[in-house]
Amino acid sequence: MTTTDSRQKVYTRARNHNRKGHVLLAALAACIATAGGLVVFVSSASKFEAPASVITNELSDEAVVASALVDAGVSPESLAVAGLTGQEASPVIDAAITAAESRIIPIRTSLENKAAAIRSYTELRRGGDATAQQLAAAKEAVNQATQTHASLVALVRAPAVALLDTDEVRRLDAHQANHSRKLPLQYKAYKWSSSEVMDIMQASQQKAADESRGDAVDPDAVSILNQADLNTDVAVAANSLTLRLQAIRVAWDAAING
Repeated sequence: MTTTDSRQKVYTRARNHNRKGHVLLAALAACIATAGGLVVFVSSASKFEAPASVITNELSDEAVVASALVDAGVSPESLAVAGLTGQEASPVIDAAITAAESRIIPIRTSLENKAAAIRSYTELRRGGDATAQQLAAAKEAVNQATQTHASLVALVRAPAVALLDTDEVRRLDAHQANHSRKLPLQYKAYKWSSSEVMDIMQASQQKAADESRGDAVDPDAVSILNQADLNTDVAVAANSLTLRLQAIRVAWDAAING
């Protein structure tokens, strides 16, 4: 069987499993888009890093800082993927918190403006009466608010990254680039090609579906994942997630709430 045939086989078997996930993601997106408040993403123990969403009309200072750190890629999961220990993560977290706290007012404002812009754009689209010009203006407002928030987040990230070595920065950057992709955490430690991302994503979902039914895992999916596991950054991340993530979470929570 060719590599292309193997990929197609995995894609086909995973398709029904994907549909359920897509429905759940769409429902979550709809809830977030129509909520009257802000959305803050917090740490989660999920294998696929689907963070819990806290929707509130008034964010505490701790929530603003936590949101900034997660957006900056300084979450417990990202630090574990980078290969840090709990002890090594503590000064990195502290550096990011200090940067966020020194900018807490503009960060809070940027979060509020971004949420308001997204809400306005969503309401215009759903209303059905908006002109093309109105929609374009609303979309541009979202883009501007997003860019403003991103520029502040970059200032939170910079002092944290400055404390890492080259390999840790590479894995942290890869995790940030892969953050929205539905990959198991360890595979977010490397910047794959688009086709490799699709292969690993489909193989991971096929494996999860087979295991949930108590079936033998599809051999083509196993082959794809075994090959990905040979990547050095993936191996480091997998080991760190198993042995170090909990300690990093403890350090992260203590620093945020300290």
